[in-house]
Amino acid sequence: MSGLLSYQCRDGVAILTIQNPPVNALTLGVRKGLMLGVEHALGDETARAVVIHGNSAGGEGQFSAGIDLSEYDHPLRAPWLAGVCSLIEQSSKPVVAVLEGRVLGAAFELALACHGRVAGAQARIGLPDIALGLSTGSGGATRAARLAGAGAALDLLLTGGVIGAASPEAQPFVDQVTKTDPMEAAIEFAKTLAATGGFVAASAREDGVADPAGYIAAVRGARAGFDSAGEDDPAAGALIAAVEAAQLLPSEAALAFEAAQFDDVVSGARSASLRHLYAAERRAAGHISHTTGPTITTLSIVGRGAAAAGVAVAALDAGMQVILVDPGRAAQEVQKTGGDITRIYGAAVQAGRLASQARQDRLERLKISDDPAVMRAGDIAVLIPIGGDDGAALVTEACQHMPEGRTIVTLGRTPDGFGDAVGARSADLVGVLFDRAAHLCMMGELAVPQGTAPDAEAGAVGLLRRMHKIAVGTRGDLFLSQALLLGLRRAGDEMLALGVSPYAIDTALRAAGIGQGIYAGLDAAGLRAAAYLAESAAEEGGAQAAVSPLQNALIAADRLGHSTGAGFYRYEGGMAQPDGEVLDLHRALLAQDDAAPTQMPAAQIVARAEAALVLTAARLLQSGAALAAGDLDVVSVRALGYRRALGGPLHHANTRGVYRVAADMRRFAKMARRPQDQAFWAPCDLLVDMVKNGRRFEA
Repeated sequence: MSGLLSYQCRDGVAILTIQNPPVNALTLGVRKGLMLGVEHALGDETARAVVIHGNSAGGEGQFSAGIDLSEYDHPLRAPWLAGVCSLIEQSSKPVVAVLEGRVLGAAFELALACHGRVAGAQARIGLPDIALGLSTGSGGATRAARLAGAGAALDLLLTGGVIGAASPEAQPFVDQVTKTDPMEAAIEFAKTLAATGGFVAASAREDGVADPAGYIAAVRGARAGFDSAGEDDPAAGALIAAVEAAQLLPSEAALAFEAAQFDDVVSGARSASLRHLYAAERRAAGHISHTTGPTITTLSIVGRGAAAAGVAVAALDAGMQVILVDPGRAAQEVQKTGGDITRIYGAAVQAGRLASQARQDRLERLKISDDPAVMRAGDIAVLIPIGGDDGAALVTEACQHMPEGRTIVTLGRTPDGFGDAVGARSADLVGVLFDRAAHLCMMGELAVPQGTAPDAEAGAVGLLRRMHKIAVGTRGDLFLSQALLLGLRRAGDEMLALGVSPYAIDTALRAAGIGQGIYAGLDAAGLRAAAYLAESAAEEGGAQAAVSPLQNALIAADRLGHSTGAGFYRYEGGMAQPDGEVLDLHRALLAQDDAAPTQMPAAQIVARAEAALVLTAARLLQSGAALAAGDLDVVSVRALGYRRALGGPLHHANTRGVYRVAADMRRFAKMARRPQDQAFWAPCDLLVDMVKNGRRFEA
């Protein structure tokens, strides 16, 4: 055997142990080892059965984490997993898998090819390949359908869900669940299968096809739902087709059909985009800090309101103790935020997302006080500034009470924005931005200025990781999403100056999967707040403020966005409606510059938006504000609503060709009517160099 797989025969059972720490990935070496191991077991006269399990790491069992995603970026190397699975399934001796840890994707496909599966009580199983734009390629869909039927198999495949091995939904896929040692239980089960001869290949099982009419109806229902969704998702189509084939074709043909579908899907642009994002999300935190931060058991939250409640819920959900303190506020006012937290948990219990006891456990870990001295008990502090003066006061208070060297995180503001309030503690401060309430979002952006202490960087990253959030960082004066939005709005405002309606711009961008649109987004952010951000950024960078005359006119008319019922749109019953008054105002402003309303093809609107995002991102990379191209793609998708299937603007530019996007920029510069627009579209040095040398954005 290779060093990645060990073989021993114990009491008539050959035990194959995957030894590829830390997660026993099914690399080429492991696949070769499994082939050799199974073949050796078949020739071993002392072995009557085979058990496959993963070597435990750190005392916790782990069958396998599946295929390393980087393998999909290159021609697949033999033996591929499908061949390993076929060898196992066709074995004349029963093969049993020991399921421990998270057994997902290709790892679960390997387990399904075995004749039996014994799981630890905490094991979780699933086939979430669709989240990466992949279909199953090693018989997972065929075998799942033959074991559980079309309905259960498609539910697992199309939702990408992960289920507990002990749950009722997992029953068709798991033969035994044990609270004791699953390895020992698997050995005994393998002996029983060998003694009785009661083992059948999963792809030949009849359990799932016992009701032909029900099977057909489930496939038709899934296909109808897929068709009505109208989304171009080759993986979903391939999975439905594979499940259908599992009933219609002989097992060998069904497996071959599924493998062929996989070959088509894995080479497609959608899967490449989704795999790129998956990898970029997992690399992002490492760009900020490689240091192991302090253990965070207690979080101090300084501030009040909905934002404070969201951070508290996210921390309580992650198992932390939370100290909520609002200095200088009356006790009754401080308790209001506590009431918000209680209401959030009450709604979760009522909706069935949280058990009553779990709510009680969380609330018992919450302490509320108006005494600023209690914040020093926190391993890390999060400040919730409300307004400029309030923010500076909170920072000053936190710097006085939090022990030196402990991380202080400012929500929604970069540390540079607090000036003298920071004092000598600038190295301990990190900014964080969530695109929505902290307990509802999946990502946190960190502003980590030059000179930030490594422990502070690691502490902020550790906090987000503890909250199960993606951490993306910047060294700049703005959070990455803010900088990207300013670039996008800059392109939109030039189109307004050319006479294009804000509603035409938003409609084109929504259809292309670029967020909710520029002007609906401005209304959501608040026109005055958005103008302040643009002006502050222009002041920092010495550039002209990127605020359109139309936006300024709307602010002057007290149309400040969604919160006031009118901005670029008017809001009736919470729904955005185009407003003729805005179009009249736009027309009047155009007339002052001897211009008039005009139509622009949707493709041109989208091209300008794409080019603006790429240009802004390239400038952020060139300045060092952005730490990696993949970070910008992650932020574009997670915070700006950029279509995930395109992989982010920089990945999409790589797909199109960076030189084509740069050519668009030069074309837009020539078409510009105003000097500031010509300057905006000038490709930065990084882009010029990339085009000259045929380079791509590196994730």
